[in-house]
Amino acid sequence: MTATLTAPDALRADDGRLVLEVAGVVEEVPGIRTLVLRRPGGGLLPAHPPGSHVVLDCGDRRNAYSLTGDGSASEEYRVSVLLCPDGEGGSAFVHRLAVGDVVPASRPRSDPSS
Repeated sequence: MTATLTAPDALRADDGRLVLEVAGVVEEVPGIRTLVLRRPGGGLLPAHPPGSHVVLDCGDRRNAYSLTGDGSASEEYRVSVLLCPDGEGGSAFVHRLAVGDVVPASRPRSDPSS
């Protein structure tokens, strides 16, 4: 799959968003895929309170996905996504991502309405 961005500088640094690279993919069980997301080139990601989410650009739409883990500053985020065949395409987009693909994302948020 070709990701929506091809270089980490494709987003303006002042827009507050992150550029994340798929560093790993784990098929937890049939239909549930966990993505390991890192900054291209490495580096710490912003810490977040447990229960936070990131909004990923999924092609022509944006979808929020819950972050797993304790939220302490780390070099990776993990999101697990259930494939919804009758959905609007966000989960199918995530299930097509491969290691090396780059995805724009929001910074972690703890308010589900944001």
